[in-house]
Amino acid sequence: MQNPHNPRDFWVFKIARDGAEIGEYDTLDEIYEHVATGAIRLTDFYWQPGDDDWQAINTLPDAENYAPVAPPIPASVTPPSPAVANEPHKETTTSDTDKPEGYYCLYGCLMLPCLLAIIFVVLFLVGIATNDSGSDIPPGFSEWDGSHDASVRTIKRSMKNPSSFEHVETRFNDNTVFTTYRGTNSFGGTVTETIATDRYTGAKK
Repeated sequence: MQNPHNPRDFWVFKIARDGAEIGEYDTLDEIYEHVATGAIRLTDFYWQPGDDDWQAINTLPDAENYAPVAPPIPASVTPPSPAVANEPHKETTTSDTDKPEGYYCLYGCLMLPCLLAIIFVVLFLVGIATNDSGSDIPPGFSEWDGSHDASVRTIKRSMKNPSSFEHVETRFNDNTVFTTYRGTNSFGGTVTETIATDRYTGAKK
């Protein structure tokens, strides 16, 4: 009867890992060669004809002597502490000291025109908004007292004492302006009148 642990005897060895077969080998020498390379692990199992059950590779004679040995850590190398080893990877960034000379000067020169342009646009838009919402008085009317300029000129030309003109109220529609004013007449008395004039020419109606 052949010795199952004699490398010179030829058998069919089946190797399994995690419940699945991973290969077949004819001799123990082949198994030891693969143990030495790490292809077969000491924790794997083998079976050969005549065995009742699978056996661990490390039960084979001299199997552990063929297992690869992890290289020693050089004395000059200090392994990282657990806290450092468990830290998440951090992306390397360029610090301010790594920037070339004149970087900030160039950056400022490029940004200044942009900043001035933004200020100009903002002021321009604010001016438009102010003009649109600042006054409801249409063109041709005084922003000071609301009088109609052309109508006032027409009225003063018809007065005996134009310097006594005093505006009281102005109302208007699409075509006509109604101006109420006070002034002195030929007798020196103060009178109040309302005159209707054309909105666009100022002529009396």
